[in-house]
Amino acid sequence: MATQTVDHNASSAKPLTVRFDQLLARLSEFANGRGKTLILCFAAGITLGSVYWFSALGRRPLLASNKLTFEQQLYAVAPPLALGLLFTLLGAATSSNWARRKSWGERAQRALVAISLAALSCPLVMILLPAKVETDHPWLTLAASLAAGGLLGLSTQQWLGARERPAQRVDGRVLGALAVATMWAGYAVVMSKLSITNHHAMNTRTIDLGIYDQIFYQSAHGNFLGCNFVRANYHGSAHFDPILVLLSPLYRLYPRAETLLILQSVWVGSGVIPVYLLFRRVFDRTLPGLIGAACYALHPAVHGANLYEFHSLTLATVPMLWTLLGFQGASRWRYWGALGIALLVREDVPIMLSFVGIAGLLGAEQRWRVRGAMTLAVCVAYFVLVKTVFMTSSGVLMKGGAESYSFSYYYADMIPAGKGLGGMLLTLFSNPAFVLRHALSEAKVLYALKVCGPLLLLPMFAKGRRWHFLYGATFILLATREPVFSTGFQYSACLLPFLFAAFPHGLSWCAERLKAGAVSSHYSAQNALLAACLASSLLVSWKYGAFVANDSFRGGFSPIARSLNEEQQRRFDWLGATLSQLEPGASVGVTNRTGPHVSNRKEAHFYGKRWTDYVFIDERDLKKERLAQHRLAVKQGRLTVVAKHGSLVLLRATKKPSVPESEQDIDVRELSSDEPTP
Repeated sequence: MATQTVDHNASSAKPLTVRFDQLLARLSEFANGRGKTLILCFAAGITLGSVYWFSALGRRPLLASNKLTFEQQLYAVAPPLALGLLFTLLGAATSSNWARRKSWGERAQRALVAISLAALSCPLVMILLPAKVETDHPWLTLAASLAAGGLLGLSTQQWLGARERPAQRVDGRVLGALAVATMWAGYAVVMSKLSITNHHAMNTRTIDLGIYDQIFYQSAHGNFLGCNFVRANYHGSAHFDPILVLLSPLYRLYPRAETLLILQSVWVGSGVIPVYLLFRRVFDRTLPGLIGAACYALHPAVHGANLYEFHSLTLATVPMLWTLLGFQGASRWRYWGALGIALLVREDVPIMLSFVGIAGLLGAEQRWRVRGAMTLAVCVAYFVLVKTVFMTSSGVLMKGGAESYSFSYYYADMIPAGKGLGGMLLTLFSNPAFVLRHALSEAKVLYALKVCGPLLLLPMFAKGRRWHFLYGATFILLATREPVFSTGFQYSACLLPFLFAAFPHGLSWCAERLKAGAVSSHYSAQNALLAACLASSLLVSWKYGAFVANDSFRGGFSPIARSLNEEQQRRFDWLGATLSQLEPGASVGVTNRTGPHVSNRKEAHFYGKRWTDYVFIDERDLKKERLAQHRLAVKQGRLTVVAKHGSLVLLRATKKPSVPESEQDIDVRELSSDEPTP
């Protein structure tokens, strides 16, 4: 009896266990199959309903505060629930066995999933809508931008599915070339207008626009790289940039600072061409090239360098892109020509490009190893030649003094003893913990995300090209001076060309890994990553770039002027009328704010450096003691006011002093509140 009872209990328990296991199996199958789709569709419907309710009837301000009454909440929940139910029903229909048997069923389900993924990016975009979110919450802004871009990339992948690259029906090169030319022209026009408007609003300075305007004037008239605003009256006391001498004939067409600003915008905008060609070389398609070029044109660091007055380092990005394009090209002459132009831009370019030589030297192919070795030799030889022959100081960071500038203060934390490059190397090897903490400070990590985030860090996956980043990363991350690790200055040019040259290779590598993971075909994986990068670039550019007004963008130390207000327009009109009274050969003393408007003459000097026929100053630039001396000179009749508008004053010197300048009441040193640091 006992045995029969046990057998009876076991036989009665077995069917229950089987039923329970079957139920769990069906639940698991549903959760891993249709359940995921239904949850995604429900979430997408909820999201779209919420976006609709808050966006309609001016309710958007309630997004951040959530200050809704109970009645408003009841109304607000209706659209999300309705759309959530609708999307869920659509998800159930498209994922049903009946739909799967239809030829359109799979396509309909993929389309619904793609729409749902795109819908989930909407609240991330709405996070970016409140004013000043980019300055008050930069981490949230970047995270939301990159996450939204990632979701849109996944949406693209769902649309494409496992689709392979279609057979080429038309040659897209002509259309691609037209699109790139349009992109270049549009960028150049917008940036030229912004930079000129900013200049007319008097947001530019003698340091640095006035310095470069003076260099162009002097070089165009035979005094190569001459400049009265820098030590030794020669720009080689700070930088050696003979490319400016080659470009200086253009300055004769319209000898004004505006010419430099337009030249810089056109030059920087032309970077879309090598980026486009780099992508075409890797993918042999037009669309990836156009998206890569668009990511370049949208990049906040490109905008910041372009709109921070004028700098030779900003010009370095484009010829270095052409050099990187030509390194593995078939034409040797194109490569060496591009390299030669790049070397002429600035004395530190050969240091940057020497790492391209090192990467080639370590490459797998013998022909690239030869080219890499030759590149390294040329770069080292040119750098030594420039430092020993053409510059006033042979030190890597310059020694300072009366004949040159020292840039050691850029790395003050790394060089506590003030011993230049040697002191930095001692810190690197003696205190690596400090170096790591210094390089990974919050501000620098945030900078790295702004620069690499829009590209979804894909350049980091470009094998064999990570050597290229070494100099730029070291130069920026080890710096103490804040502008070096800010997207509003020119220093990003040390990194940008290498990132964009590696961008298509990193993207191709990641697309191949996605294909290996059975996510999709290589073709659709490429397009998904491209869509994600384009979306992220658009969002990051919206909040940190120059094309759209925002609270974060800076062209240098301050926001740019996008239009002239009434006072600025009156001041600019006065400026033009007043400066037209100056004789072409007259010498003029200036301060930091006024210099770029009269630097297009042979004898333009910082006020107080030497006697000048005229003095054109902004009194806000003068230090307290110098302002008192200036007013004393006016009171004693040594300077006579010609015209005045607010703090701007044009004065004429009544007589040339008969005693040495060192004995003058008007100080022989600069009366400007800033020391030139080109």
